Amino acid sequence: HVYTLAQDGVGGSVPLGLGEADTARWLISHDGPASYFTENGVGWAARDGGSVPDYELLLSYNTEPGNFGAMVDPDRSGTTIGVVLLQPQSRGSVRLASADPLAKPVIDPRYLSAAEDVETLIAGLRIAQRMAQTDVLKPWAEQIHPAPEASDTDLAAFIPGDIGTVFHPVGTVRMGAADDPSAVVDERLRVKGIAGLRVADASVMPSLIRGHTMAPTVFIGHRAAELIAEDAV
Repeated sequence: HVYTLAQDGVGGSVPLGLGEADTARWLISHDGPASYFTENGVGWAARDGGSVPDYELLLSYNTEPGNFGAMVDPDRSGTTIGVVLLQPQSRGSVRLASADPLAKPVIDPRYLSAAEDVETLIAGLRIAQRMAQTDVLKPWAEQIHPAPEASDTDLAAFIPGDIGTVFHPVGTVRMGAADDPSAVVDERLRVKGIAGLRVADASVMPSLIRGHTMAPTVFIGHRAAELIAEDAV
């Protein structure tokens, strides 16, 4: 994330407890307390002018770190630009803790275990820093954190304390060919070695797509229904 703090006299605290009158005002004039949303923008950016996006950029009208580690002055208004790495190279694991079916699995996401992810995130932070210095956002950017003059080494040290997930994990039961030892389900979503069991969710994706996983997950479910019907004939 890149955080900005507003200049003196710009912005202010966000009112809570919105009511129907606030909503009606927004519907008529598009201003007032209901015009604030915690996360109110999204954009796409490619590293080095690529033809496909490398990042999803989430804009928020606040400097609240939420579940993330970086802390910005809570008494100052401002903005946050979240840099989402769309195709991380780091790979985690989900393993059984024991033969007890009620035992919680051992989950190790291994975030940033691939050095390439840190390098790509540094480039993404540079994009967000440039955004924070545009004419549109300058009124909200008396201070920028991390500062534009921060070195790549500084950004690499900042990233682990400010990282989180946007809840789109895939691949824990990845699909693959019958002779692929790392695949859990085959091309028809059947779990290898267990008759009558299929998996039909995002966990079968071999890799993460460059976007949100909801639409392809719905399609996987639709396709699973077709496969089950075909095999039942």
